[in-house]
Amino acid sequence: MQRTSQRWALVIALTSFLLVGRGAVAYAGEPQELIQQTLESLVAVLTDASLQAPEQRQAQRARIAQVVAQSFDFAEMSRRSLEHHWHRLTPAQQQEFVQLFSDLLQQSLVARIAYRAKTPTAGYGHVPSAVRYTGETIDPAGYASVQTAMTYEGDQATEDIEYLLLRRDGTWKVYDVIAEGASMVTNYRTEFDKIIRQESYADLLKRLKLSQQ
Repeated sequence: MQRTSQRWALVIALTSFLLVGRGAVAYAGEPQELIQQTLESLVAVLTDASLQAPEQRQAQRARIAQVVAQSFDFAEMSRRSLEHHWHRLTPAQQQEFVQLFSDLLQQSLVARIAYRAKTPTAGYGHVPSAVRYTGETIDPAGYASVQTAMTYEGDQATEDIEYLLLRRDGTWKVYDVIAEGASMVTNYRTEFDKIIRQESYADLLKRLKLSQQ
């Protein structure tokens, strides 16, 4: 489970850094603007020299959590990741799961960034030679998709990342990320369902708690 969360945290962290200020489509709608604004804030935290020292790791993590929470709907991601298991929980249990799940994603994100910070290129490894917003669709029903494409110097391959958003109470938030055709929420749903069925929901909670230690 930790490897899965780290893989998706890497997708989020890497994509976040790469998309800022690169090849934005003109006349973007609110969903794309939200992602751009959020990523700019995230990169500001990641590149803040005052947060690079080991003793500032907790402060950096708190800042990243603040930024991510403004654009990702963890409650919706939690509900979708648990699927039918979600409705069997009490409101208190649902709240507890949302907190643990969001903490897991944020912790994995920071862990992957800390690892990549050992590289000589400002902490982010290979920077793409071109990043484009390749499409934005907005459904009147309150759903949106923002597609991006990244290419790297010396590599002709393109990596496509798609953000799925929904609008609630007039605000857009991300509820899923798709990379290489794989959905982050679907991956978690499959993994969580397997643990609950083979063990129990209590065991899933234990694993989530242990992943934060």
